[in-house]
Amino acid sequence: MSRTLYEMVKQIADEEGLKFNTYIKDWVIELEKNDKVMHIYGFRFSNNSSSVDRILSDKSACYEVLNGSNFPAIEHILISKKEEDFTNRESNSYKLMVSKLEEYGQIVLKNNSDSSGGKSVYKVTNREELEETIDKLSDKRMISLSPFYNIECEYRFIVLDGETMVCYAKERPSVTGDGVKTVDELIKDKYVEFNNHEKIDLEYVPAKDEKYLLSWKHNLIKGSRPVEIKDESIKARLTETARQISKRLNLGFVSIDFAQIGDDFKVIEINSGVLMEKFSEESQENYNTAKEVYRKAILRNFE
Repeated sequence: MSRTLYEMVKQIADEEGLKFNTYIKDWVIELEKNDKVMHIYGFRFSNNSSSVDRILSDKSACYEVLNGSNFPAIEHILISKKEEDFTNRESNSYKLMVSKLEEYGQIVLKNNSDSSGGKSVYKVTNREELEETIDKLSDKRMISLSPFYNIECEYRFIVLDGETMVCYAKERPSVTGDGVKTVDELIKDKYVEFNNHEKIDLEYVPAKDEKYLLSWKHNLIKGSRPVEIKDESIKARLTETARQISKRLNLGFVSIDFAQIGDDFKVIEINSGVLMEKFSEESQENYNTAKEVYRKAILRNFE
């Protein structure tokens, strides 16, 4: 349980007269009022049905449901050990990964079940990396395969019953060259601490004013920052798409991540767990906004 979320929910409970209990070292929060009870598990709220929560926690299932409803989404091909051991180099699953790598040129392999922060997500560009990645994912019961897209920008929309509560773009960590210093030197100048372990050329010297991205991932926990969406047409377009997706899939309280690929937009994933810790850390205003979103989501359970 995020301490920020815990603190916000405790404040909301005190302000709204809700009885507040926790279980399993604060991992489960129980709120009660007038004989009505709701629970928050980790950062999953009870605003979604159990079936919706399961679908959203399964990346390939979520993709297929979205695709079946004609919503553009990044492909997630299921590779499961239930059918055969994908680590076996003679298996059809392994041969599928090889053929998709040859077809797309670059692929992304990841844990298929719910995860956060870009953990167990790997970009594969050649057979050697494929072998290494399969070994890293060997303990997973199910993984998914996606083509690698050069994503220009990612957008997150926090949606409650079809209404967008918060939206922002994710700005990846980067340094700007001066034509003299190496990437390593520029990182040390800009960041007090930088723990990203992406494959970057630390000895490269970017040209003056050249922007050098430090990660292909847009995860906030990997150093990206939530920033305002300045293009109102993009905001309006994705707000409407989020509303349509919420209505079609009967979503309660979720976050929807979109990828901008050229002029197109695709859903990356939908999370039933709504965590706004990094967003709220940006400013007091953001903290207050996040708290009010959580308040609305909580109070919907007591109407």
